[in-house]
Amino acid sequence: MKSISPQFLVDDLGNKTSVFLSLSDYEAMLEEIEDAEDNKLFEESMQEPNEDGISLEEYMIKRGLMNE
Repeated sequence: MKSISPQFLVDDLGNKTSVFLSLSDYEAMLEEIEDAEDNKLFEESMQEPNEDGISLEEYMIKRGLMNE
């Protein structure tokens, strides 16, 4: 992951109350989260048996994208 440079807003007692990120840091962080979610969903889908599934080759033939 890209290293980020957060800036903090603090209250009168010095407690951190908010975080400021550059737009590029924010977008990079969102992309990391989305990638992690995608990987989790993929791993879960690979664990579930799917008797209704077809191979990529069968799908392409069915859609007319490939000849038998």
